[in-house]
Amino acid sequence: MKNKYFFGYIKIKATQEFSVRLLKIIMNYNIPCMELALKDDFIQFNLSFFNLYKFKKLCKDYNIEYEISEQKGILAKLKKYLSRLGIPAGIVASCLIINMLDSNILSIKINNCTPEAQTEILSILKTEDVGIMSRFKNLDLNKLERDVQSQSKLVSWVGMRKNGCSLIIETMPKIPIPQNSKQRMPCNLISCESGTVKEVFVLDGLLTAPVGTQVNKGDLLISGTDYDEEGRTVYAIAQGSIKGEFTRNITFSQPFVQKQAVDCTQSIKKNYLKLFDAEIPLFFKSAENVSYYTLKKHELNFLGNKLGIYSYDCKTYEYQDVPISENQARIILQNQIELYKQDFLSDYDILDCKIDYKKSEKKLDAVVSFKLYGEMSVKDEFFPSPQFPEPPQESESK
Repeated sequence: MKNKYFFGYIKIKATQEFSVRLLKIIMNYNIPCMELALKDDFIQFNLSFFNLYKFKKLCKDYNIEYEISEQKGILAKLKKYLSRLGIPAGIVASCLIINMLDSNILSIKINNCTPEAQTEILSILKTEDVGIMSRFKNLDLNKLERDVQSQSKLVSWVGMRKNGCSLIIETMPKIPIPQNSKQRMPCNLISCESGTVKEVFVLDGLLTAPVGTQVNKGDLLISGTDYDEEGRTVYAIAQGSIKGEFTRNITFSQPFVQKQAVDCTQSIKKNYLKLFDAEIPLFFKSAENVSYYTLKKHELNFLGNKLGIYSYDCKTYEYQDVPISENQARIILQNQIELYKQDFLSDYDILDCKIDYKKSEKKLDAVVSFKLYGEMSVKDEFFPSPQFPEPPQESESK
């Protein structure tokens, strides 16, 4: 009876003359009940819906009269509503209507474009037999995007998606081309990395890799070759920006023997004459293959006046091969990786960085896998193919 409030229960009430027989069948046939109350003129208790059929049959066999005073729970509500055929019929009809409407286009929403571009896109959709009440399952959204993008003169990129019973169209308007760009050779924009296109911005050219496309290094992203309405080839300077996610793998190596500067016991002194801003050495020849650094500077004075003669105390040093441990090599590699990030990855967003260390007998390698987000396109100029006019057709002689 622990599911009393979930499945529900029925409150049974009978007069006193049937109380003894009711108690006997409850006890003899193990019928669970709750809140059994025996009063002066009647008996009442709560019975589960699962035992109602058995209880009714026993009451009929033993000629016991009873009444149902109250019904509560989910099963009671369900029984009540199923007796009214209009309610389930209305629910079924509503589900069918919702399913039918959800599979059809009831509205078309075009974002991020001018009214002229909206009119142009709607006219292109009309030529493709796409409009209100068109069925979604009959549409190839990828093909429809390419058709609208190739035929439109006001937008450079189109993306379509289904949202309920609405067709949502995201657009990117075309930006006027700078006038001096036509002075250069036509070019394409090709991929300089292998990855996934996430952001597209087209100034000129025909987009061939929309958002979500998986491209390899060298693949065409924005083409500088197009065709006009008469089928003639038109060349342009592909301009824009293609950003995406890609992976770059770099290997850094650090030998277990490193050259380090070690101080020598020898100290030397260097004298200079400062004339204006120039320091003129006051020695003829320095020691060959000797490296040194300055420790202290001395200035020659006479009666408090500077004579412009300087003397430097210098310490010599030399480079030697010094063995290092694996932990030291790991620290050096980590510094190299950080310098690489600063020098070569400052224009990218680093999404993830995984480092795999590989140890050999003479060195420690760090194979670094950078997951980056940034510019993926580079310009690739090409020479346009010459176009020759077709020879005139000779008229037939009569």
